[in-house]
Amino acid sequence: TTGVTKYLEQRTSAAEDNCPQLWTHGSGSTINWPTTSGFQPRSGSGGVSSGISSTDYSIGYIDSGFGHRLGLQEIKLKNRAGRFLDSKEADLGAAATAALSQTPAQGGLPSIATQSFAQVS
Repeated sequence: TTGVTKYLEQRTSAAEDNCPQLWTHGSGSTINWPTTSGFQPRSGSGGVSSGISSTDYSIGYIDSGFGHRLGLQEIKLKNRAGRFLDSKEADLGAAATAALSQTPAQGGLPSIATQSFAQVS
């Protein structure tokens, strides 16, 4: 939750063309999620997985293992080579090794977790 909400907070306020009015919930491990428009906050990957699997057209973020066990669809992310992959198709070990061996300017992980992850590939 901290990573996702920190990203949303930074991306919605980082540039004039972004929409800071759309993310007003701050960031951190505990968020007061809105309850409008049928939104139903859930706790933990198990709770979120259950909510996603029982609610048509729902969106959530969970550990991929929970989604795989329930047969949920997942998004595909575009890698540096231009290929769209889901977590089953991606070589996560190779990606982690590359991210740890490169500087942030080369697409590696920042040395401090609060720094931008925008260049990570």
